[in-house]
Amino acid sequence: MGMGTDMAVAKMKKSAKHEPAIVISRAELSELSDWEKKRAEAARALQDAEKQLYPRRLQLAQKVLGIELEEEYRAMDPEQLEKVALRRFQRGIWELGWGAKDFKFVKTWEGRSVHWKELFIAHAGELAAAKAQADTPKLFSYKVEVEV
Repeated sequence: MGMGTDMAVAKMKKSAKHEPAIVISRAELSELSDWEKKRAEAARALQDAEKQLYPRRLQLAQKVLGIELEEEYRAMDPEQLEKVALRRFQRGIWELGWGAKDFKFVKTWEGRSVHWKELFIAHAGELAAAKAQADTPKLFSYKVEVEV
């Protein structure tokens, strides 16, 4: 049954009142199982897609922005990113190949990644943690949209 042991089923039967039992059908469980499998497959597919996507996105950023590391373009706010890309384009450092569509980097997230905040609060207090977080540089995540 998946609840641990047959003893759990026996205890449930003994403690059951004389109300009609709610029946969990085989079809219901089969459908649920199928959706659990589909969800797991979709999660694996997403993970695989991200493994393929991130290096390609970084490769484009390296060409357009002249950066080496992902952290460099994640530190750029959208205005700075656009300014650098445009300046490099105007200088002829990069260009779109024949038939290539226009594209743009679109911000998908902005924030301060402070993984240590809880530890900092415990050690130095809430005020010090808030100040440290405010002093932590913002990071940005981007996706690339290509015109259709």
